[in-house]
Amino acid sequence: MIEIKHWEVSIQISRCFFFLSVRLCASLCVMPLSRCSTFVM
Repeated sequence: MIEIKHWEVSIQISRCFFFLSVRLCASLCVMPLSRCSTFVM
């Protein structure tokens, strides 16, 4: 039981890190795009 719980916790932590990295990449990709769109407008 303890091993399973530890495994679940590690999976949740890895998921959180994955989502955080995806959000960071998305924000980094969106920032220049928004700037270009503002320049075009």
